[in-house]
Amino acid sequence: MDRTDAATRLEQDHGKIVRSLARLLDFANADDEALLREEWDALEAHLLGHMDAEEMFLLPSFDRVRPADSATIRREHADIRRTLGELGVAADLHTLRAETVSAFRQQLDEHMALERDTLYPWAQEKADSDLLRLVLRELHPAEEHGAKAAQALGALLEACKDGERGYRAAASDVPERGYQLMFAHYADERAAFAAKLEEALGALGGHPTRDGSRLGALHRGWIDTKAVVTGGSPSAVLSECQRGEEAALRVYRTALRAELPPSLREIVQEQYAAVKKAHAEVSALARK
Repeated sequence: MDRTDAATRLEQDHGKIVRSLARLLDFANADDEALLREEWDALEAHLLGHMDAEEMFLLPSFDRVRPADSATIRREHADIRRTLGELGVAADLHTLRAETVSAFRQQLDEHMALERDTLYPWAQEKADSDLLRLVLRELHPAEEHGAKAAQALGALLEACKDGERGYRAAASDVPERGYQLMFAHYADERAAFAAKLEEALGALGGHPTRDGSRLGALHRGWIDTKAVVTGGSPSAVLSECQRGEEAALRVYRTALRAELPPSLREIVQEQYAAVKKAHAEVSALARK
């Protein structure tokens, strides 16, 4: 890997930070506490690792040739760490708001512009190649994100298919017409979700990986075991549906935290909102 390639990878890592901030802002605007917390934890770890790598392997040499610029970068790193600490407290207290995230994004945009104008051009021309490799070793390779996205989407497709099968089993297990119609509606909805995901991925030329349906054992099995034992008791079936939906929500959250193309992200976000709504309805009925 030459200097130019390494410097390009460093700028690409800035892009990942920007995309993570955009997701964080989306989750803050949607007031989705679970996704906000997960994205914040990932962003904080990524930013700290990025700054630590620059300070360990690049800035000591940059100090000698551009001391004023290097000092500014170090000072801004300290400011960013301080802001991270404040926002981390807000995240813990569930008071992290969109306007605060937007202000932090502005702070990071200005810092990244400084590095693009000073540190990275120097790194491309003068930095030691071995040191650049050490920096990149500390960061996540671009290929890892693509693999994680494919894995997350494969799990999402399986979750939708398992949800359809689970709800069809639930509809056939309860005698009440109202519950039958509700479960059938959710089964049709999950079938449509799976078809939409496969269509979108096909248009993008994507082929998500599948490692078997771990969720399937949960989502299909609960109807075949507990519901039989309870003789189709609506409360028992609803409780198992609630548990299955909680597993599905975790899969959606994982997918939303992956590096998805914008068109596919929009589809996943819409489906996630619908699954949250279904979970709320099933949970409310299960508590009655």
